Amino acid sequence: MSVSNRKEPALLLLGDAIIFIVSLWLTLTMRYLEVPREGLFQLHLWPFLILFGVWLITFYVAGMYEKHTLIFKRDLPQRIFKVQITNVVIALLFFHLIPYF
Repeated sequence: MSVSNRKEPALLLLGDAIIFIVSLWLTLTMRYLEVPREGLFQLHLWPFLILFGVWLITFYVAGMYEKHTLIFKRDLPQRIFKVQITNVVIALLFFHLIPYF
């Protein structure tokens, strides 16, 4: 396995993590109609970091960080849809079953 092949999954994982955090920031901005203060962002960041970690594991288990072959690319939209549905269910359970969050 070449160095570039080993870097690809790490870059995809890092990109997903960055997108999750930026998405949280944008969501808080839209919800409160102002740039979220540091305290507000940190208050929401900690529970979402747990959720983001679970989502990244779900992506990994679903093979989203594997080498994309032509056969895999054909199934990619369906696989992404299934993983996203799974992540939505995990998020709903997380926030409704853990009263702390």
